[in-house]
Amino acid sequence: EKQQMEATDTKLEDLLEKAQLAIVQTRYSEALTEATECLDIDPSNLSARRMATFALIQLKRWSEAKRNCQICLDTDPEIPDIETWFEYIINNAVDDFNYSSDNSHTSALRYAERTNRPYIQDISELQALPQNPKMLHKEFAFSRDFNPHVIDACIWYGYFPMSVFWNSLPFLGVKLHLERCLMDPKDVHVSKTTRNKSKQYIVTIDKAYHKVLDMCHDRFGENWLCNKLRHAFVYIHENPNLFRARFHSFELWKDGEIVAGELGYVIGDMYTSQTGLYTVSGSGTIQLSVLGKVLTDLGIKVWDFGMKYEYKVNMGGRLVSRSEWLDIVKEHRSMNRVDLQYEEKNAQDILR
Repeated sequence: EKQQMEATDTKLEDLLEKAQLAIVQTRYSEALTEATECLDIDPSNLSARRMATFALIQLKRWSEAKRNCQICLDTDPEIPDIETWFEYIINNAVDDFNYSSDNSHTSALRYAERTNRPYIQDISELQALPQNPKMLHKEFAFSRDFNPHVIDACIWYGYFPMSVFWNSLPFLGVKLHLERCLMDPKDVHVSKTTRNKSKQYIVTIDKAYHKVLDMCHDRFGENWLCNKLRHAFVYIHENPNLFRARFHSFELWKDGEIVAGELGYVIGDMYTSQTGLYTVSGSGTIQLSVLGKVLTDLGIKVWDFGMKYEYKVNMGGRLVSRSEWLDIVKEHRSMNRVDLQYEEKNAQDILR
């Protein structure tokens, strides 16, 4: 047993030396291999963990680097450079997922030609989109890039990010409505019937973001929630400090099951409803009524419904023109961002 331990120690030392040499010689893939093999033998070896983290950063494998940094910080916050590396990852990384559309640039050009829609090729082009002549009577531009920072920029400028398809090919749809349906959440009309029926439901925020996203995808398919878009939404939701917008889920529960839910995002003191669903008759109305009260309690001043539907108007929504909407966005996006933190409550207690 003693000989086996000595052999293991010798192998660990050898692997660490090889990893260190590979880092010095900028052979980061080899360094990662050696350090990972060391961690397979001894997961608590912080020297190997540190070298693996450094190699992952150089290789831009951000999710793994962040995970390794967190392990180091949890084990020994005094490890040299770890806090600096962690801050660098948080400020500069997206993750390893390929957010670029699988469609070729040629396909995108053909799509732009056939539809006469603006083709956004760089994030810097988003700001001037409302002045693009092609948008005068149209609502859609598009991009091949589903990068979360592009989506965040869309929201900042007042555009709605979604999936669009052409010839079965997915693109990031950048929607700038000709008319937008808005309301002040404190003006939501709540009927007596809704109040009475709400007693049997429980309300949460962000308790089941992934579940609500999956439920919406199951209901609506890839139509506007394609895989790359869903992945980007999840990344923004899980890394709120990297973005100006914060993504949330709103859940209505009955007997331990989600019976209605919604996805949305906050920027400044505005909340935008992205999509939602219900599985029990009447629960959708209760969910929207309760959401209006919760948004009011938390300080949201503008509730953006997106496009017009009769039920939204019946709730108190009003239509605004594109130019009025863009002015509203500029006014409210720079307000202190409302934090949608809310403890689990009975729906009827909220509506009282």
